[in-house]
Amino acid sequence: MYVVIVGRATSPLLQRLREESEALGFTVDSKTIGARTLELELDAPGVVAAIRELEPPDEALELVIADPELRERLRETLPIRASTDPTAREVVATRAIELLRAVRLHVEQAASPPPRPSPPAAARHAETVNAKTAIALAPLLSYAPDFKLGVTADVYVSYVPRHIGVSGGLLVPIVAQRLEHADGEITAAATAIHGAFIVRTSARPALSAELGIGFEASRVHFEGHAPAPLINAGSTTYTFGPRFECSGALRLASHVRLLLPIALSYALPETVIRFAGEPIRDWGQPLLRAGLGVEWVVP
Repeated sequence: MYVVIVGRATSPLLQRLREESEALGFTVDSKTIGARTLELELDAPGVVAAIRELEPPDEALELVIADPELRERLRETLPIRASTDPTAREVVATRAIELLRAVRLHVEQAASPPPRPSPPAAARHAETVNAKTAIALAPLLSYAPDFKLGVTADVYVSYVPRHIGVSGGLLVPIVAQRLEHADGEITAAATAIHGAFIVRTSARPALSAELGIGFEASRVHFEGHAPAPLINAGSTTYTFGPRFECSGALRLASHVRLLLPIALSYALPETVIRFAGEPIRDWGQPLLRAGLGVEWVVP
């Protein structure tokens, strides 16, 4: 960027303007004789300001500035009343320097790219709640027809990039279910893995819900308990079947939710439980689990 200064090289006022212009980062082009009008000096490429000192009797400092912010040329004439004010030249020089400093600032702002607008708060929040992975732990009560309630721990992971995602988990028995018989009882302890495709409502509200359909594969160990002369025996079987699940969630904090999970599964093939060789009940048709758990959303 250039500043053209027209006038006597020995002028103290112009000498100061040359020094201050260079300090501001301008390249100064000094001339003793300029164009017919200062506006013509700004027609040269890169020239943003032209300054000329007028000799007596019209003692003044004449400026023409190309303002990139206003997209126009500003012309100003600053009279030098040295006869009545000894500091007039200093005042005029200070005013001229302020104008040059403003031009420098406007040129830099025009050259710099506009700031990138930040996304609205709602959009930022949508990004945080859309793509997410969550880990949950839930102790569950397990129910099967004619069996006493048992307790199972469910540890699972879910990934929901929008409103549709997948989940998978591991069921570990804590308290086995019991089937009572006149001559004793049978306990059933089921360890299982499960997976499902899930649909989730928006995670933004404090309350949300989830539905899923998938599978459950189990390893079930049965153990008989009977007095003598009957012999206590155990057996293990494997089942695989459909699974339907739903849950409600209450947001406790930004990354923590309280869960109410419910799952219904159906064990295949049909597993018949026998006591002393006598069939007394089938297993897991259906099997219902429900409980209360905590989910942590991975940041």
